[in-house]
Amino acid sequence: MIELLIVIGVIGVLAGVLVTLIDPATQLRRGRDTQRKSDLSRIQSSIEIFRADLSAYPCVLPGAGCAGTLPAGCGLPLTGGVPPITYMDRVPCDPVPPPTVYLYSTNAPSLTRYCLRACLENLTDREIDQNTYGSDNPSNAVTGCNFSATQVCSTTNRRSYTVQNP
Repeated sequence: MIELLIVIGVIGVLAGVLVTLIDPATQLRRGRDTQRKSDLSRIQSSIEIFRADLSAYPCVLPGAGCAGTLPAGCGLPLTGGVPPITYMDRVPCDPVPPPTVYLYSTNAPSLTRYCLRACLENLTDREIDQNTYGSDNPSNAVTGCNFSATQVCSTTNRRSYTVQNP
């Protein structure tokens, strides 16, 4: 009986040490950031196919001269052209509820450049904008993006990650 209690105690201590070493919260943050980067890559591929077909990137807002717009809500399709062609069935959402769309910006009206932005949780990620551009939420003059003042990672536990057209 004593031996059984000792074995259970040793297993408990080992489990506690293992959980501390693995740090599940950090692993979950890294997993969500990997999902965000993958989502941006998928959106980027769809946008590039859109441009190859229609000779311009999607607009941020519908209007004259727009062949199509990136939807303002996640889970909606990316379509463009006449008749409409679906380039992405569902634009992905950020993995943390509530569902939010990734940030998208163009250099309208020419529509020759675009930027996509996500807010990463892992502050030590090697690809955050702080490492790429010298500051988090870099200015539009630095990146060539056209993000509004409200399109930033505004919480202290998030850092922006921006991809642009190749």
